[in-house]
Amino acid sequence: ELRANVAPWVAREAWVIDGGYHSKLGGLTYARADMLVWLDLPIRVWATRLARRTLWRLLTRKELWNGNRELARHLFQRPNLFEWSYRTHFQNRDELEASLSEYPAVRLVRLRSSAEVRAFMSGLSA
Repeated sequence: ELRANVAPWVAREAWVIDGGYHSKLGGLTYARADMLVWLDLPIRVWATRLARRTLWRLLTRKELWNGNRELARHLFQRPNLFEWSYRTHFQNRDELEASLSEYPAVRLVRLRSSAEVRAFMSGLSA
């Protein structure tokens, strides 16, 4: 079902997608992409942002999707959001590097700092 929903979008001349979903879509997105922008930020950066965002959502009871909200108990269950994020950070990095080797035509832009992200974004607007 996901493939059927994504296929018409990536068949267009220009598109942007957040995440490759390689495990679910196979090469559907990578085979049609001309550039992949990888935000490979240090753990201290994304973990701090994750903590700030999670705390804000807990305090404001902000709806995430379909009525779901952050729950404090999720911070204490195993694995919690932070354990899962840390573990999947390395797993996703390894999987992405391996899967990209199959698509040499995709231009990889790997941004490893907030300064690199800002420079890249300012280059887009120029």
